Amino acid sequence: MRRVHGFDLAAAYVAAQFRSMGLEPGGDKGDWYQNVDMVRAVREREGAQFLLIAPGKRERLRFQDEFLPGVSYVSAAV
Repeated sequence: MRRVHGFDLAAAYVAAQFRSMGLEPGGDKGDWYQNVDMVRAVREREGAQFLLIAPGKRERLRFQDEFLPGVSYVSAAV
């Protein structure tokens, strides 16, 4: 997977802040970093809709102006 320089800089900054607060690392290899799988998502204008329905009222929101769908995936051991 391709690495992004800006992400690496941000991660190093956050790790330095945690270290300066006296926190202990808990990453994958006992360090400050955790590897995560990145998922690619694409927003499709075609067919995207958001309709609010209440008693006696319906309101359709405009894509990108009033709503923007997102995709997120969560996976964790419980």
